[in-house]
Amino acid sequence: MTEAWAAVARASRDALALLGYVVGPRCLPDEAEPCGGSFALHACANLAALKAVADYQLMHLGPGMNPVQIYLEVRGELETECGRHG
Repeated sequence: MTEAWAAVARASRDALALLGYVVGPRCLPDEAEPCGGSFALHACANLAALKAVADYQLMHLGPGMNPVQIYLEVRGELETECGRHG
């Protein structure tokens, strides 16, 4: 499972950077200056930050924008997919 969380930690950090929120320093367990946090802990922090950045951006889209239906559809797809592999 560590490899899966490593991939999520890296990808979520990259996604944050693409949205203009740069996470630093680079301190994953296999990087030059590890901070001591696990890959799962980094993934958790990055995903929480990603949610905050997304919520902030969605809030500023303006009237008439409603992401709730899209959110519910994607969440349902993820839960269905998870059920197939679980």
